[in-house]
Amino acid sequence: MVKLEIFINRNAHFSGRVDYLPNSLRWIDLGGQSKHTVVLNLSSNFHPRNLVCFDVPHSGIRQLEEFKNLAKLTRMNLSGCEFLEKIPDLSRSPNIRVLNLSGCSKLTSFATRLGLRSLEELDLSGCTRLERFPEIEKDKMKSLWHLTIGNSGIRELPSSIAYLTGLKELNANGCQLQKVPDLSGSPNLEHLDLSDCTSLVEVDDSVGFLDKLRGLQFSGCSKLKRFATRLGSRSLSCIFLEGCRRLESFPEIEGKMESLWYLDIQKSGIRELPSIAYFPSLEQLSAGGCELQNIQLLPCGNKVKFDESDFLVPLDWLSALTALNLSKNNFVSLPECISKAVNLEALFLTDCKTLREIPVLPPKLKGLYLDDCTSLEKISKLPPKLERLYLFNCSGLSGDEVAKLENMLNEEIDPRSQLKIIYPGNEVPKWFSYTSNHPITILPEDEWDQDGSEYRFEIPLKLQVGETLLGLALSFVLEPCTYDTPSVKCILINGKKTFEHYLHYYNKGSKATHVMLALVDLGEQELRGDICQVVFRFLNECPIKSCGVHCLLRNQDELLHLSLRPTSSLGKRPHPRGSSDIFDDEYDQQQQQQWLSSSSEPADDHPKRRQIDPNVPMDIEEDEEQDQPSASDDPQFLIY
Repeated sequence: MVKLEIFINRNAHFSGRVDYLPNSLRWIDLGGQSKHTVVLNLSSNFHPRNLVCFDVPHSGIRQLEEFKNLAKLTRMNLSGCEFLEKIPDLSRSPNIRVLNLSGCSKLTSFATRLGLRSLEELDLSGCTRLERFPEIEKDKMKSLWHLTIGNSGIRELPSSIAYLTGLKELNANGCQLQKVPDLSGSPNLEHLDLSDCTSLVEVDDSVGFLDKLRGLQFSGCSKLKRFATRLGSRSLSCIFLEGCRRLESFPEIEGKMESLWYLDIQKSGIRELPSIAYFPSLEQLSAGGCELQNIQLLPCGNKVKFDESDFLVPLDWLSALTALNLSKNNFVSLPECISKAVNLEALFLTDCKTLREIPVLPPKLKGLYLDDCTSLEKISKLPPKLERLYLFNCSGLSGDEVAKLENMLNEEIDPRSQLKIIYPGNEVPKWFSYTSNHPITILPEDEWDQDGSEYRFEIPLKLQVGETLLGLALSFVLEPCTYDTPSVKCILINGKKTFEHYLHYYNKGSKATHVMLALVDLGEQELRGDICQVVFRFLNECPIKSCGVHCLLRNQDELLHLSLRPTSSLGKRPHPRGSSDIFDDEYDQQQQQQWLSSSSEPADDHPKRRQIDPNVPMDIEEDEEQDQPSASDDPQFLIY
């Protein structure tokens, strides 16, 4: 191998000791897919003058004395070389473009001065014993655009960092920096990441005026007290200040920041925000757990208390929002202007202990998260396309309010929304046709499985001419539990293990009974015969009181009355003499199949509700029912 010039490995794993490498070597690449246990013991006679690439990650190499004068070297990858303690002076290797020393956990000595004109990428992440960053030589490091020192032991960046005029990315997450120096000499900086720098106290004001900066990441900087006092970057799109507990003020804004679409200040010490009118393109605002007291509304500086009803005005910033997180704050009511957030899809208000009412909701809202809002008393009319509504531990909701909510689910919610909801209650909604409180025990399917119980429904499909079973409404009542547990093991519909994710939830140590409900689209699932079988399976640790199933039907004739659609009533068959319609079944792949829409003149009798007892055969139940007159025997009514 004396004349070996190129050695490239793919997929092989090396171990052992190498005492000799030929001087003719130009390219060596051991491959970085696996951790090698090979030790490169380079002799003093190793002088590879033509070496271009030295890619030897996890190689156990201990010293690089022979690498002081390699004019053709362009790439050096020593990542994971945990025995390497020192990097020699590389100034006579001026063509190095990539230098990767990440994970060199014993590295304590790097160059005192750095002036590699061709260097583009430098990675010192994970060098936990390296405490000093080298001084940058003026006009010699203009090519460096990517610098990573994350999770290193570096405590300070020198003022000469300003000589990195071409720098675009500075990643220092998790390192020991205490201060971000003046970065005005790096006008091309686009991404600045100092997340989880728990020793960081101060950020220089220059950071706020880097015109090309797009991302500011300071999440988890728990000791940060002084941030840039002003922000004037027009390119900034994301700001992360989550968990900056000691940061009490947000920077003043210099003019509108039209590129900013994401702002995260949750669990920070910030008590006031500038006017959100400065952020006309803001789509997502996370301010959970901030205990906000004031929010500036207008550029002129007017402020109101955050717990007042008009804390979200003016309205001009609301239209761009798609997600809003105000969890763990202290307001009493959402203002009515929230309805002007016409593109808002997710609203997080969890653990807002003083929230009492939500008078109105945005029209396109898909997710409303109100867990642990213990003072909540009233909820407005639900948006038609709501997909998620979580009211776990909302103990302030009265029985009347819960009944009102159940009526809304039956009469007003858009069946296409694939709704999943949890709310306080102790029984399956009254409009469900089939319920059961008689579980049967099931044994483990294999040695890794657990004991459990199941509720089984055998539902006869007595469909009228032109009717189609589109889907099901599923529900169960979850008893209080003192520990976290998944609620559903699985749900089977006609033997197929599907849809368990619709009702999967964790009990969170609840002290009250809750009702879970979901609308499920049967989609392309084949229905065989005249029976639809639904089986709920639960773990033994999951205390279930009862379960219910309700069929969602569509009448083909209703397509003729699309323009006359009345208030819907899920699961009811229409009165023959009433006008009725159904949602158009043309929809894109992201939407789901539709459910029943019903008559403007519903029948006086409620749909018949059946208790399912697994100990009584279905045919006996049916015989007993035939002895009694039923509303369904009257041709004027079609009740299921």
